Amino acid sequence: MALTGGLYLVLVGYTLARHELWGDEIHSWNIVKASSSLGALFHNMRYEGHPPVWYLILYAVSRFTHRPEAMQPVQFVLASAFIFLLLYRSPLPLWAKLLAPFGYFLLYEYGAFSRNYAVGVLLAFSVCLMRSRDWRYYVLLVLLSNTHLLGLLLAFSFLVVERRWVGFLFLLPAVYFILPPTDSQMNTGFWLGHWDVHRVLEVLQAPVRAFFPLPAWGEEHWWNTEFVTGWSAVLVGLACVALAWLALRRRWLFGVNLLTTLCAGLVFPLTSARYTGFLWIGFIAACWVGGVRRRWALLLLMALQLPGGVFAVWQDWNRPFSRASAAPSLVGEVPAGDRVVCDYWALNPLAAYTDSAFFCIDLGESRRFLRWDGDFAARLRRPDRYVAGARPLGRPLYLVSTLAPAELQRVAGPDFRVRLVDFRDGAIEKGSDLYLYEVL
Repeated sequence: MALTGGLYLVLVGYTLARHELWGDEIHSWNIVKASSSLGALFHNMRYEGHPPVWYLILYAVSRFTHRPEAMQPVQFVLASAFIFLLLYRSPLPLWAKLLAPFGYFLLYEYGAFSRNYAVGVLLAFSVCLMRSRDWRYYVLLVLLSNTHLLGLLLAFSFLVVERRWVGFLFLLPAVYFILPPTDSQMNTGFWLGHWDVHRVLEVLQAPVRAFFPLPAWGEEHWWNTEFVTGWSAVLVGLACVALAWLALRRRWLFGVNLLTTLCAGLVFPLTSARYTGFLWIGFIAACWVGGVRRRWALLLLMALQLPGGVFAVWQDWNRPFSRASAAPSLVGEVPAGDRVVCDYWALNPLAAYTDSAFFCIDLGESRRFLRWDGDFAARLRRPDRYVAGARPLGRPLYLVSTLAPAELQRVAGPDFRVRLVDFRDGAIEKGSDLYLYEVL
């Protein structure tokens, strides 16, 4: 166990050291460091559709430093803690403990990314440790439910299996935080308005993303892709669910979490691996609390996780995941005294790595972080937003954008004339390259 744990810590630590923070990671960071008080934090995060646990952790860190890399030691501690519990406190078979840490989700998606998922995994494993259903059990479930919608669904599944009906009252605060205000761009109406029949196919493909998370390695932007696609993915996913069913001695926790997650996927799209990964975490939890019946099925499922994990960390070691950290160097190329503006996605890296507010040319105002309110969405739908935003600013004017020249021209229109000055490209994550333009 010591060798396995030590190797995991080395791999995760090195991956975190090589991993460049990207939009969603630094978006949360920008929110907390721009919040002057806890009241401001709760107001600003209400538009995110996420409960507060991760934001409160980051808020505490941001009182000491505004460097976004400060999130990564916190992430390392969380990953170390949930692997310690898995290796030393779980009843899983020895070989399962040897394989599980190096699967795609525990090694990469929930190991290398500084998001709210790792704390959810830690709390889920902590719930599995609770033999007595005293007040500590409910505290852990409340915390788990307040990490993410997926954490809420897993906490709900624990309560259903235990038939602790009064415990559902403790989940209501998480429901409040997850349901955003009516003027949020990401409210329930937004998701329902984007619903079509293809969402059903996405839901049916979720199990293959959870149990066989192998990216399409031939693609430049391979993250959040899947090697097995279409109806083949549905069939492979069904086979994986059948293997999980065979592996488990008691199946209710896995079944309830699977059903509730897939139902939620009809509204909240399960198109990213990090979302479907909680089906895998729920399966591990079911093995933990309910026991393993057929070990060969568990071994096969553990083995299916390994190729994706190895591929992902190797890619992250050798290619930049994001070019966000290059934002200060691009700004440094602008002649002294000339004005620098950005468009809305570029605000995340600029605000994070320069610790400054920037004028968003397509929003028409200066901001320190993005907030998904309705007014924000309306302004981004204006076809002339770039031209209108640049008109009163005068010249010389420089724009930092995540859009390549052809894409910027398509979005901004032919009347918005620019000259490419420099760029930082090659990012794994699509949309994380940076470009510096002179506005003509």
